[in-house]
This record gives sequence, C-alpha cells and structure tokens, in this order.
Amino acid sequence: MFPAMLPPPTPFKVFVLAAAAFEMRFTHFLLAIFAGRFTRFLIEALLTLRFGPGIVARAGGLVTHHFVWILAIVGEIVAAWIVWRLVTKKRNAAGKEESALRG
Repeated sequence: MFPAMLPPPTPFKVFVLAAAAFEMRFTHFLLAIFAGRFTRFLIEALLTLRFGPGIVARAGGLVTHHFVWILAIVGEIVAAWIVWRLVTKKRNAAGKEESALRG
C-alpha cells in the first residue's frame, strides 16, 4: 500500500513485480493498491481545497527531497510495531501457561 501512495517518480513497477514474485493474493494486491491510491488522492484533494493547487507540487517536492528520512521513519514505526507485537504475544503465552499451572 505504501508504494501506491508515493509520488510518480517512484518506481512502482518494481513493487508490482515483487508482489507477483512473492505470490501475493490478487484480492489483497488490488485492495492494497486501491487503498494506497485512494489515500494519496484524498490527501492531495484535501490539501488542494485547503491551500490551493500549488501545495500539491510543494508536498511532492518535499517527499521526493526527504524520501530517505521518510522511509527511515516508516521503517522504525514498523520495527517498533513488530517488537511490541512479539512482546505482547510472549506475555499472553506466559500468562496462559501460568494460569494453566495454577488451574
């Protein structure tokens, strides 16, 4: 979904080929593409209505200029979510194990 939201200079076909190589389910692929494009165009429409047409070009330029930082921040958020999920899963498993020993 994330590559579908990026501005046009992004090599989108690489992600489409990767989805095919990893045998992503077609319905999930279409849903991700639809959700990504919908989010992108919704944000652009809201920005255009609020600040005028020039803001879309300025925002696209900022994303292109700071692309590495944006990817780093998104990567950190995903990594934190994965760690949080693993810790939560271990706590739940330990709690169930402890209650089974007591019960």
